[in-house]
Amino acid sequence: MEAVALIASVFSIGLAIVAIWLAIHHKDQSDKLNRDTAEKLARIEAFATSIKEDAFGEIKRYGDFWRAGGKAWEEAEKAKEKELRKLKDEIQMVGNKLSSLKEAPDISEIKKEFERLKLELRESQGRLSEGIRSLEQKERKQREAMLAVKILMEEMEQIDLYSEKLPGFEGAKKNEVE
Repeated sequence: MEAVALIASVFSIGLAIVAIWLAIHHKDQSDKLNRDTAEKLARIEAFATSIKEDAFGEIKRYGDFWRAGGKAWEEAEKAKEKELRKLKDEIQMVGNKLSSLKEAPDISEIKKEFERLKLELRESQGRLSEGIRSLEQKERKQREAMLAVKILMEEMEQIDLYSEKLPGFEGAKKNEVE
């Protein structure tokens, strides 16, 4: 009988140790999950804030554009074309310099100039790529802003439709007209 009680006691102590270890393990995991969640929430909040700022800025610019009679859009297109022409001209200039090196008498001078021109060409191509990416991002933001404005306008129309169905609305509208 005493042996059974001793075995049960040892088993209970072992079970208690396992339970304590599991509690500590689960607490550590939940703390880690809590930290990860807080970090991700902070990132989401920052992302949402930047999207909100971008969207409202774009909506404002879109409104300014329409109030200005659509002239800003044409000016932006002209500026994009001008920037692309400028970058293409730079690349053409580098190509012309490379062609002129064929006539140079000293091979070491040619190598130096070739390396310099190669570097210039890479820089010009990098600027061209950055310019194109920048323009694509601007176009994407403009499309998103236009979509947001369209959605807002549809929502405003829905609000107008629902508000007309509200009791007492017609009387208020008639009073405004008089």
